[in-house]
Amino acid sequence: MSGALRFLPSEADLRAAYALHMARPKFKQILWLMSFGILLATIFSLLEKEYDPFVVLLVVLAIWAWMIIVACAIWAAMWFVWLPRFSKRVYAQQKDLRDDTEIAWDAEAFSVTSDSGQSRLAWDGFHGWKRTEDMLLLYRSEAMFNFVPLKDAAFVKAADEIVGHLQAAGVKAK
Repeated sequence: MSGALRFLPSEADLRAAYALHMARPKFKQILWLMSFGILLATIFSLLEKEYDPFVVLLVVLAIWAWMIIVACAIWAAMWFVWLPRFSKRVYAQQKDLRDDTEIAWDAEAFSVTSDSGQSRLAWDGFHGWKRTEDMLLLYRSEAMFNFVPLKDAAFVKAADEIVGHLQAAGVKAK
């Protein structure tokens, strides 16, 4: 199937796209960092010539608790301070985000057209995709993506078709 739709991206659309992009779980990385911190704390505690196992346990638990507090503070700052400011700044800087945008798709490729230019990419050229009930991200690389806000039923139907083309081309969801 093929089709085309037009939309005017808003700052809220861009913020939602970045939020979806940043929402990838990084639990393995966090777990590795916390394990490494606990290991270092244990090693430093054991390097004392005379050590008390209870003190070692207290030091390890204190460092683990501190890492959790810092991780929570970083998470909150990222979602409630950095992300809104970042998306607002990018929206202000990138003039083509304020252009009326047309997306089109057919069996071979996906294209985006605005007053600023046109881009067309074959389905197998995409790196991945991610979808929620209100946003579709089409990754051209790990860091670059096109976003399609799913504003109404026509956009949801379009997203279903686009995802179908991506899956048929072997592009995996992120």
